[in-house]
Amino acid sequence: MGKEYFRHTITRGLIPVGEDLLFFDGFENLNNWTKSGSGGDEIFELDPHFAFSGKQSLYLKTRTTNAAENDFLYCDRPTFLPPTMIAKASFIWYGPTLATAKNISFSIAFYDGGVLHEATVFHYPASNKWFYYTTGPSEVEIPGSELDLSVNAWHRLQLAVDFFNSNYLYIRSDHKEHILTGIPTYKSTAVVESRLILRPKITTVGAAPTDLHLDQVFMTED
Repeated sequence: MGKEYFRHTITRGLIPVGEDLLFFDGFENLNNWTKSGSGGDEIFELDPHFAFSGKQSLYLKTRTTNAAENDFLYCDRPTFLPPTMIAKASFIWYGPTLATAKNISFSIAFYDGGVLHEATVFHYPASNKWFYYTTGPSEVEIPGSELDLSVNAWHRLQLAVDFFNSNYLYIRSDHKEHILTGIPTYKSTAVVESRLILRPKITTVGAAPTDLHLDQVFMTED
């Protein structure tokens, strides 16, 4: 009598079609991200009680004790840049306390061995606008990016970058797309090993903590 085999499957949720999936993290198993922040009693852990899809998400919360303006917390996940040198990263996120956030940012940073190429976009809840980070360094408002994001819903931010030319391509915030073709990324000298880093970050607006749930971070190429 033949053996019976079982194959376990996982429902991923938002999976892009027509592109190669280079990286995916649904936070269902290990926490493979590295945090940096203001310290204290900040929280950085998998939350088994709240998720966009699956059983859990990654929860970030800035410190409560001695909380201060501009407290921050972010996490990094190193990966690689494909031969096209085009990175398209998506972050599924939920911000339950946007009123206490100065901004929420999402970054793709590429270290080529001698130069850091950084693409970062910021959402400022007070103005409901998105900004991009460019050489200067400076933050520049994205025209027409006003979008009042609900605190009771999951959102998606997709950031696309051409690192061969060190230019932004576009961002997509929920149903709105903003073309940024030709706008340069931020660049600075950084003699470190070649790698790509994905980074979500939260920063407080005042002396109260802010937090973020993160679920389904993935990167694709054409």
